[in-house]
Amino acid sequence: MRAFSQADAPLTDTRVLMRAMQYAATFGFSVWLRPQDSFLARDGVAHDGEVATRLGLPAIPVCAETIALATMLQLAKETGVRLPSAASLPKRVWRWCAPPNSKACRSPATYRPTRTLSEMDIGFFDANCHLTPPLRSQRDRDALRAGLLDGTIDAICSDHTPVDEDAKQLPFAEAESGATGLELLLPLALKWAGQNALSAALAK
Repeated sequence: MRAFSQADAPLTDTRVLMRAMQYAATFGFSVWLRPQDSFLARDGVAHDGEVATRLGLPAIPVCAETIALATMLQLAKETGVRLPSAASLPKRVWRWCAPPNSKACRSPATYRPTRTLSEMDIGFFDANCHLTPPLRSQRDRDALRAGLLDGTIDAICSDHTPVDEDAKQLPFAEAESGATGLELLLPLALKWAGQNALSAALAK
């Protein structure tokens, strides 16, 4: 499958994003997008919640993802482009974007919950948990797990972003964000799948 992505470069101009989707749809290409509002996420390093407040870390609100995700889904519906991925899907967002239990409405995108951990795993400034997007709340993590169990989410995968050890040996906010999917997500996903009698085929 051929697809195009903006990678880590935010697309702040929605007209440009819509035109790109139109061109991609015209030629049958897919687009892979990372939903994050760059203005709401600016300078943030952790989930806007209990842990960031306690540790004094610059925060990124959940709506930085949900607003961008809602925009992408609306533009995908308008242009007919296929979105193979959306970086996160708290269940409350899905219910807002489309009718519950509507497989037909779900077809333009395959959702990628990338987190099996939560903000609590930051502990005392553990830079290994400095990720993009940040580890969210336990509520969001549980919603993603519930989505897998009830079939709302078809597969999980990771944005494999290996980081040199030296880049992690810095204060949390200064450390480079990222982690290796093979060493972090895969063991956690397989362990959780085993605990819940799910097929390992979900961990794609």
